[in-house]
Amino acid sequence: MTSAALPLRDGWLQTRMTMLKPGDIVTVDFPGVTGVKRRPAVVVSTADYQRHRPDVILGIITSQVADATTPLDYVL
Repeated sequence: MTSAALPLRDGWLQTRMTMLKPGDIVTVDFPGVTGVKRRPAVVVSTADYQRHRPDVILGIITSQVADATTPLDYVL
């Protein structure tokens, strides 16, 4: 897996997206209740998706699995 830091500056993020592969671990700034926090995430979008879209789909990585109680939360 490749590690990459992805700041929220659109130009830089777009140039780096083509290098990402499904399963890569990255760090990104996620907004939260108390502000923006840099968090690890896994790339879940496929290479085919990224070839045709200007974005990437990420899943937040956390150790707080007890809080994963909604139908949209997945424990891996």
